[in-house]
Amino acid sequence: MQVKTLKAQFLEEFGLSIRVYEGRSFADESATLASIRKGDNKGGDFSPKKNTKVGNLEDKFMELFGLKTQITGSDDSYFCDNDFTLAKAKDIDDAKIIRKEKKDAKVKSEDVTTTTNDEIPAGDYEIYLKSEPSGEISMGKLTDEDVSELIALHGTDKYSDSELLTFEYSERNELCNVYGIFGSVSLNGSLADFDVEEEIEEEVCYPSDPDDNNRADGFYIIYTKLSKISDQFSIPLGDALFDPEKLLIKKTDIDLDNHEVARYGEIVFSVINEILYDGEAVEDYFEDFVDGGFTTEIFIFQVKDGEMYDIYHQDEDGDETWGEIKAKAENKCLVHFRAEQCGELGVGELTGNVLEDFRVKFDKKELGNSTFIDSPFDLVSNYETGIFAMDSDLEGWEIPEADLITDEKIGILTDEDDNYKAGIYLIYTVLSDRYSVEFEVSDKNDISLIGPEINLAGLEPDFEAGELDEMILVNRVSFDGEEKHLFDFMTDMDGLRQSVMIVEVDNDGDVNELYSNRAGEESYC
Repeated sequence: MQVKTLKAQFLEEFGLSIRVYEGRSFADESATLASIRKGDNKGGDFSPKKNTKVGNLEDKFMELFGLKTQITGSDDSYFCDNDFTLAKAKDIDDAKIIRKEKKDAKVKSEDVTTTTNDEIPAGDYEIYLKSEPSGEISMGKLTDEDVSELIALHGTDKYSDSELLTFEYSERNELCNVYGIFGSVSLNGSLADFDVEEEIEEEVCYPSDPDDNNRADGFYIIYTKLSKISDQFSIPLGDALFDPEKLLIKKTDIDLDNHEVARYGEIVFSVINEILYDGEAVEDYFEDFVDGGFTTEIFIFQVKDGEMYDIYHQDEDGDETWGEIKAKAENKCLVHFRAEQCGELGVGELTGNVLEDFRVKFDKKELGNSTFIDSPFDLVSNYETGIFAMDSDLEGWEIPEADLITDEKIGILTDEDDNYKAGIYLIYTVLSDRYSVEFEVSDKNDISLIGPEINLAGLEPDFEAGELDEMILVNRVSFDGEEKHLFDFMTDMDGLRQSVMIVEVDNDGDVNELYSNRAGEESYC
């Protein structure tokens, strides 16, 4: 099914629109759903009903089909509330349309014209606002998980696909999330000189440390979604006359002057949050606004020791700029590199009942659906997780003075003469093409990478990784006087693939492959 077909059928069935995304952008209307889905989703039967909640429906599209969606009003001008059922969202949409039609019928010009109070006719009072820019601004602090992803993908084209950078899906807005018309409300006609009362509800600036008033250390993200916006709404008065002294404008002042959006300069704006008349909120404000097409920009910055460092910027065209990431801790430097061969390796001799079970399943060619493939780690005596390294890798990782130390071996058993010991062995790998490694140290010249040396008799359990013999499977790192598990500092970047190989070592020490299962492809020898 094509994207446009899904959207048309959804609108016809539920009277609402559905947005379909590919990464951070709208999916192409002619694209098939299968071509834009994310991940290895299971699919399944799913028939949404009118009593299905909007948020649950969006979650189901992602869970079952790997599709990022948003349910919007019938004219696709606003997002439906996640807690509403589709039926309730449709009822609210119908009411919005009726209200808008009534407004349009009453509007005769763009400009608000007012007369003296004595001449103002009774009935609803119309106000028209127009401002460029207006829209939405959000700011939040990145979690430790966010920062790990940021460091892992720093400088790569993969970061633009992060959900953190998809404005509609981000939850990083706890420091600021405002939207509305930027500026002030002015009345026209004979009331043009009247100063409408304003109240600053909140002042937003860069987070500060309460102990010393410096900027608070951490990693932060700013989103802007701006446009030229016009908004027309009415103040319901019944038979009463409009009294400008009863009008109150509530605002948020934003001062993020270290960051600039391309079209509008520094992020220093005054945003109208709410409009009240006679103590009651004007419900129509910013409900049915008209925009000239939004542009979004995203900024990520780090504050360390009170100093601000720009790390990432995505402009309105999607072009990205990267800056240097500083170590979070005081007097530390950041070690960050990407290892291209990494993951888990396990080797074990099959004996006793396990060996007999293998022989039976091997003869019947039933290994593919057995524990030998499903749980190989339960059948080996030795397995380690880390990065596969050689001395030549250290310079590329920008730690040329680090020590690469091997303290034991992992692989097929050998005797005291280093001959391979006769027996049947299972070898398995769970590998990735790239892992990001990051940790903070006091001295980059005082690092040791430690682990066993690999000895698989020249075998290649994973064809993509190739031969691993004589590489060090680094599973520990030593710095600042402490030895730690390297896995605690690793982030997978490309997903994992599993391979299993079973080999026999004969009495002469020769190694022969009996069976292999590489990413699901079986071979019996």
